[in-house]
Amino acid sequence: MPSFFATVELRRPALELFDYLARPANLGVLTPPELHLQLVDGPDRLKLGAMLHWRARRMGVSQSMVNEITVFEEGARIGEEQRTGPFARWIVTHRFEATASGSNLTSEVIYEPPGGMLGLLVTVEVIHKDLEKLFGYRAQRLAELFD
Repeated sequence: MPSFFATVELRRPALELFDYLARPANLGVLTPPELHLQLVDGPDRLKLGAMLHWRARRMGVSQSMVNEITVFEEGARIGEEQRTGPFARWIVTHRFEATASGSNLTSEVIYEPPGGMLGLLVTVEVIHKDLEKLFGYRAQRLAELFD
């Protein structure tokens, strides 16, 4: 199964970064504006079993995705899996690690492209390129907010 990794180093404590990302409303700030990411429904702060309903626009098409928080280790790790949405499989795990100068945030995305006609357009290569752009933007925004 294809996967993608991204790490960002920040000069702030891991617990501070964890708390920021544990609040779903903050993800909109960390997502490129052209995706029009919107939290339709979800808690103010994540917890194990929480469901997040997202809406975004990609290639001019509005898409909906529902993810479940499957891992929630306070200050250390957040994991979510798509329950409904465009991908055949979508699992994201964020790991937070304290360092001597602040913290590292490492994100891993494991995915399978959608099936059917959509899968002809949204290939592994397209998804990987989009993830590079998304996580590059996220690293830039986190640096602006936390460094």
